[in-house]
Amino acid sequence: MSQCFSKGISVGANCMWTQFLTPEKETKAVCGPCQVEGIGQIPCVTPGMMGPEDGSTAIDCTSQCDGACPGSPMCTITQPPPAPPLEPWSMKTLGIVTAPNAPDYFAVPVPAPYGIRQYTEAAAVAAGSAGWPAGITLPPDAPVVIFGPPPFEGPTLPPALKMTLGPAPPGLPGIPPPGFGMGTIPPRAWAEEALKAKQDGKASLLSVSRRGGRVAAHYP
Repeated sequence: MSQCFSKGISVGANCMWTQFLTPEKETKAVCGPCQVEGIGQIPCVTPGMMGPEDGSTAIDCTSQCDGACPGSPMCTITQPPPAPPLEPWSMKTLGIVTAPNAPDYFAVPVPAPYGIRQYTEAAAVAAGSAGWPAGITLPPDAPVVIFGPPPFEGPTLPPALKMTLGPAPPGLPGIPPPGFGMGTIPPRAWAEEALKAKQDGKASLLSVSRRGGRVAAHYP
């Protein structure tokens, strides 16, 4: 039970722990949400009711939606350790290739669960580290500039986050023009090839786009 509730606390959710007996007389337990969007609060089963598996019988149930520990002697919640403070990461640590004349960037990764609050906190730390004064407009009041959508295998952007399509920050080679790719940093090999192509005075094939019915080569 403690592991179930600790998982809920770590992601800011409420969970329900249900213990049941299978037809084979095996005792099992499941952990799930006790509050579901569009449905509401899911009440605990009482002992003797049908369990979550076919033919099973409920033995015990404790829900965080009913209070942290409603009198159950088995309920001992282990609070997860506090998250480390947000701080800027170097572009090298993040694996991002930069041009020699690139500005000094203050990149702060957005922590899970990647909601509006996490974007605001990360933006505040980055702005303060870069020397911006207190009171500067931050997300969600200020729009976030993206050059492409998030990758399908990653977390989505919060629906309430204001976004505008724009070019990638200067000095980051190998990124295609806005709307012509995913909004992620390209693989290191691609970025290094694009940077070398620019230094050699050649247009990079990695940043070729089609505009106005013709192909236009863009320097990263």
